[in-house]
Amino acid sequence: TSEDNDSFREILETHNAKRSSRYGWQQQATMDAKEAERTLRIEAGERDMKRRRALGNGDAGALVAVTDGSGTEDGVGAPLRFTKFKAKNELYYPPDGLAPSAAEMQAMVQGPPKETV
Repeated sequence: TSEDNDSFREILETHNAKRSSRYGWQQQATMDAKEAERTLRIEAGERDMKRRRALGNGDAGALVAVTDGSGTEDGVGAPLRFTKFKAKNELYYPPDGLAPSAAEMQAMVQGPPKETV
């Protein structure tokens, strides 16, 4: 019914608000990385358009640059970029917390103390 839907929507909004307040830094880091990549692509496109205008200027007999298709002037592709953080689905991959200390790791390896009943 509509009452059930409203109740569920309220619960879902409350949960999403708590999650975004707790893990907002992760979402912000992902959004910042996407925005930086988008900016780089726009700048690369603008540089390419300027270069084409400088080479051609719309003339039929204009000089055309021959490239190897890599998109760079020297033929060497851009170096690989690695990201440190990748946002994952929080349902299956909860965010990582602090790494366990050496004492905690030793306790996990050892297990609980043995007892005789």
